[in-house]
Amino acid sequence: MAPSSIQDLFDSHSATTAKSLKTSDSATNADFQIFRRLVPLVNDGKITHLNAGFMPPSNLIVNEAIGRFCAESLHHPSPKACWKEDVEAVRKLLARYINTDPSSIAFVRDTTEGLGSFIRGVKFEPGDNVVILDCEHPNQAFGWMALRPTGLEVRLVPTDPDYPTAANADTFAPYVDDRTKAIGLSSIMFHSGQWNDVADVCRTFRPRGIHVLADLTQQVGFADVDIQALGVSAAAFSLHKGLNTPTGFAALYVDAAVIAELDPTPPIVGYGGVSSTSDGEDFLIPGGPVKFHPTARRYEHANMSFISAVAARAFLQFYLEVMTPRNVEGHLFGLGEALRRSCAGLGIGVVGPTERRQHAPHLHVLRLHDPRWLEYLTTAGIMVTRFRSGIRVSFGFYNNLKDVERLISVLKLKCSRTEPCQNCTASKTPCEYREVDRKRVPVSHEYVASLESRLAWLESFVKELRASTPEQRDEMLRATVLEGDSTVAASTQAPGEYVTRLGINARNEANLELGLEGSLVYHGATSIFRAEAGHGQKGTDAAAVQGYYDGVESHFESVMEHFGIRMSDEVVMKSLTQFFRWQYPHFMFIYREAFLRDHFGDRKNGKYWSSSLLLSICALGALMSLDTKPSGDQFFLAAESIIMVTGLTRPSVATVQAFLCLAFYEIGRGNLSKGWGYS
Repeated sequence: MAPSSIQDLFDSHSATTAKSLKTSDSATNADFQIFRRLVPLVNDGKITHLNAGFMPPSNLIVNEAIGRFCAESLHHPSPKACWKEDVEAVRKLLARYINTDPSSIAFVRDTTEGLGSFIRGVKFEPGDNVVILDCEHPNQAFGWMALRPTGLEVRLVPTDPDYPTAANADTFAPYVDDRTKAIGLSSIMFHSGQWNDVADVCRTFRPRGIHVLADLTQQVGFADVDIQALGVSAAAFSLHKGLNTPTGFAALYVDAAVIAELDPTPPIVGYGGVSSTSDGEDFLIPGGPVKFHPTARRYEHANMSFISAVAARAFLQFYLEVMTPRNVEGHLFGLGEALRRSCAGLGIGVVGPTERRQHAPHLHVLRLHDPRWLEYLTTAGIMVTRFRSGIRVSFGFYNNLKDVERLISVLKLKCSRTEPCQNCTASKTPCEYREVDRKRVPVSHEYVASLESRLAWLESFVKELRASTPEQRDEMLRATVLEGDSTVAASTQAPGEYVTRLGINARNEANLELGLEGSLVYHGATSIFRAEAGHGQKGTDAAAVQGYYDGVESHFESVMEHFGIRMSDEVVMKSLTQFFRWQYPHFMFIYREAFLRDHFGDRKNGKYWSSSLLLSICALGALMSLDTKPSGDQFFLAAESIIMVTGLTRPSVATVQAFLCLAFYEIGRGNLSKGWGYS
C-alpha cells in the first residue's frame, strides 16, 4: 500500500506534538484544530456534530485502519493471525490507558454483554440484594432485574430528575445492609452528565465484601481513567463512543482477586475461555471439570469483531501518544464551560452539578423541554440527542469553540418559548421556527437594484404580452430570444461592456476578464495575467478556447505515449476503477458522474474532464493494488508535466481537481510542502 499521509504526519511529529500538548495551552488549541481535520463530517462546517455521547462521526485514522483490514482480507492468504496480534496490541494499549494488567481485560461484543457476564457470575441466595440508582442505564439495570425471579432483590436509590447530584458512598449507605452483594453504577450518567464518585463507593463498601460493578462507557475516551484508583470489582465499557471504534467491540475488566474469589462460570462458554485447550480447535474434548482461564480471559470468545480491533488499535495509539487523555479531557472541559457561560447569558439552564469533579467533561443537558427543539436543531445542521430532562450536548475531540458559538446562535430565538409565543401573538403571525440565518451578510444594493430593474421590465413585458394578439406575441417572444442571444454574444466578445453594466469602477476594469465559464475573474496587481492583458493576450474568445483544446486535449493519446502510457493499456482502466471503488469517498470534490460521462463521451468539449485530471486519478488509483502500484509514479509525472504547462494558464474545474489529487499523492509520499503547494 502507498504511504499513509496521516500516519506519516503523526509519526514524524508525534514526539513534538505530545510535548507541546503537555506544556502549552495555546499549542493544545492549535493541535486540536488540526485533529478536527481528521473528521470530514465536521471539518467542512456544514454539520455541527454535538452527539459524541451517542456515537461520534468516524475519522480518517479509523477509516485508514479499516482500509488496511479490507486490503488484508483481499490479498493476505491467512490474515486472521495478523488480526489476533492486533487484538493483543489493543489489550496492552487499553491496560496502559486504564492502569491495569492486560490479563484483566476481556473483549466482548458490547457493554451489555460485559456487564451481564459479570452479573451472572455473582453468587447470591434468595433474599440477597443489589443496589442501583433509579436512573441507572438500562443495560445494567435490566441485567440485575432479570434475576428477581431467582430471589434477588434489586433496590433502587431514588434520585431527583430535575436537580441530579453526583452519587457517592453516602448516597447508597441507607440502602445497603449485611445482605447486599453488589452495587452497580455508571461513572458518568448518560442522561445528566453527573460524574459519580465511584472511588468513594468502592473505598466504603468493598472492604465489607460488597462488589462494585461500574459502567465506564461515558468516561473512556473522554477523560483519564485509573481503574486501580477507582477500586472496582469489575467494569465494562464500549469502545464506539469516546474511542471512536466501530460498534461490536467492548471491554470487560475484572479484578484478578474477584476472579479468584468467585471463580465464576461465564454465561456463554467457548474454547476461547478455557485454559486447558490449545490455541486451535483440533483437540479431543478432555474429561473432568472445565478449567477456565484464571483471569478475565474466561469471558472471551475465540472470534470477535477483528475489524473493530484493527480500528481500535489505530485510534488508541493516536489517543494515547498524540492527543493524550488528559489533554482531551481538558479540551472538552473548556468547551463545556464555554457552553455553560453562553447558556447562562441566554437564561437556559443546564442539568446537573457545575463543579468539574462532579460533572463530565463532555456531556451537558440543556433545559430545553419542548419536543420541537430537536427538529429545529437538526434542521439547522446541529446533531444532538433529546431526553426527558432536555437536549443533550456531548462534545468529542473534534469539536471547537466555533461549534459552541454556532449552537448558541441558533438558540438565540427572540421568543418566549411558549406556543404560540408572545411576539407572534402580538404581531398576529403564525408561530414557527425560522430556518433562515439572519446573521448572513446581506447582498449589495447594486445587486438589489439590478434585480428590481429586471423585475420591473419583466412585469411590463408580461402586461404587453397579455394585451397583444397571437401574431404580436410570437414576434415579441422571437425578439426577446434574439436580444438574449446577442447580449450573451456581446458579453463574451466585449467583457468591458459587461463590466460597465454591472457598475464596476473603470479603473478596476483592467483587472477583470471573463473566464472560460462566463464568470468574472479578477487578476490582482501581482498576477502574471496582468502582463498578458497589457499585450492584448486575454484570449477568452471561442477561437482561443478551441485552440486550447486543439493543443494538449485533442492530442491526448500522443501526449500519453510520450510518457509511455497508452489509453488501451489495461492499467489505465484498472487504476481508474480502483480509484472510484476505494478512494472516491475521500475525493468527493470530483464530480464522478460528469467526469465519467466526459471520459467515455466527448472529451474534447467536456467541462469536467482533462488529461491531467485523468492521469492524477490514475496515479492515486494505481496505489490500491500491488500490480498497478509501479505505474503510480508514471501517471503522476505525466499529470504533473501536463498541468504545469496548461493548468496555470487555463484554470478550470478539472484543473483544480487535478491539483488537489496531485497534492494528496505528494502528501502520501511524505512531501508535505509540495503537497501544500499543489493544494
